[in-house]
Amino acid sequence: MDSVETPSDAIALDAGRAEDLSGLPKRQAIVMAAKYEFMERGFAQATMDGIALRAGTTKRTIYNHFKNKEELFVGIVEFVSQRFLEKLPPPDRYSEDVAEALTAYAARFCELTTWTDSVGLQRMIIGEIGRFPELASRLYRTAMTAAERQLAEYLEDRTRAGILAVRDSAQAAVQLLDITSGARRFRVLYGVETPIPGPPSEDLPPLAIDDSIREAVSVFLGHYRS
Repeated sequence: MDSVETPSDAIALDAGRAEDLSGLPKRQAIVMAAKYEFMERGFAQATMDGIALRAGTTKRTIYNHFKNKEELFVGIVEFVSQRFLEKLPPPDRYSEDVAEALTAYAARFCELTTWTDSVGLQRMIIGEIGRFPELASRLYRTAMTAAERQLAEYLEDRTRAGILAVRDSAQAAVQLLDITSGARRFRVLYGVETPIPGPPSEDLPPLAIDDSIREAVSVFLGHYRS
């Protein structure tokens, strides 16, 4: 039976290097190895031998967990979606001040969607959308839509408290994430801008808060302040 993930495991999961996978629960090591094999070689050229080598295991062990590459691909999307939400605490975890909370949440969301591995995964899934048409929408629903819903719940709570005046929290959540990071996400995805080189830190609030995000939040609150 696989062991429970520990904090040191989480660091290794984000580091993504073959030598970091040996101490992970076997299924997680296989998923992470498959992620990097697919990202570097593409789905068609990726091999179970290559995945086994990266995971420090055998093909037989991989087949004990996953029937084929297609099932592994689904496992990657499910795992990455879970990790994305674990690393994106709700806004009220960052600050009691609404402006600071929204700024930090938007910055963390931007970090998580524009760092090197995240961008590589998005590009890989887009590249395989013809083969796996449902996976891209599944990733969006389980990660992006969940982040929007989490933000919408915060906006609803602050509206009930009389701090904000938001009539459609779902729409407002999408608006905030779009004006704070939408353009940057597209620039990074298309290679116009360089992705963040390493995994986002665990610091709260995030370190990568810049003036553009603060100004966008200020515009947002200028419209929605009670």
